[in-house]
Amino acid sequence: MDDLKVEVLFENFAYYEGFATGVMENKVLVSFPNDLYPETQFNYDNVQLPLSDDQYSTKFIDNQEIEVKLVGEPNLCYGWVKAVIKIISVVEIVSPGKIRCSNINSHINGNTFYMFDIDVPEDVRELAKIDGIHKDFQKAICKCSIILISQCRVLYLVHH
Repeated sequence: MDDLKVEVLFENFAYYEGFATGVMENKVLVSFPNDLYPETQFNYDNVQLPLSDDQYSTKFIDNQEIEVKLVGEPNLCYGWVKAVIKIISVVEIVSPGKIRCSNINSHINGNTFYMFDIDVPEDVRELAKIDGIHKDFQKAICKCSIILISQCRVLYLVHH
């Protein structure tokens, strides 16, 4: 599920990390690390993909728009809020580990994720219920979330 990371805009204007677990017509179902928030549906307009490794930068300049890690209580979850660098000095007001360049990824849309079902043959249905059993399959087909839906006897895949 880590491969389907998304960032969700909350009412406090901070983007929080989550994982896409389902896709609907205009919404995406998102779960959160350590179940800090319940699995929730969000409009596409409130969800974006996180920065990729090649989008990260450690060089910053005065007046650059950035994002600062906001740690919330009591859940100790964190979100990213917009900020502007006013001055770079030797004395750190915000540590370098708590800043990143602005996420310029656009919001997701109906073409960001694909979902499909794979029928599970009857002779392997019990085996398919074992937690983590799908890891090798997941690696083989790259970034995806795999959920066994026992009552439908299918593997539900969300892929981007």
